[in-house]
Amino acid sequence: MNTASLAPRRRLLALGTASALAVVAASPALAQDAPADDKDKDTADATADPESGDQIIVTGYRASLQSAQNIKRNADT
Repeated sequence: MNTASLAPRRRLLALGTASALAVVAASPALAQDAPADDKDKDTADATADPESGDQIIVTGYRASLQSAQNIKRNADT
């Protein structure tokens, strides 16, 4: 078979594949909105209560930032 006749087919296949990927990548992401139920509101209020004991306490954040700065400052580059 002649290689000259295969080149346009490959080009068309590559163009079609690239076009399909561009269309798929450009499609917007659709979020799902859940209906607001009274049961869900009560659950959300209970988890947002600071007296429930489910608190996250962050410690040592400043020291980690200073350590990262010192590492970058003392780097060879």
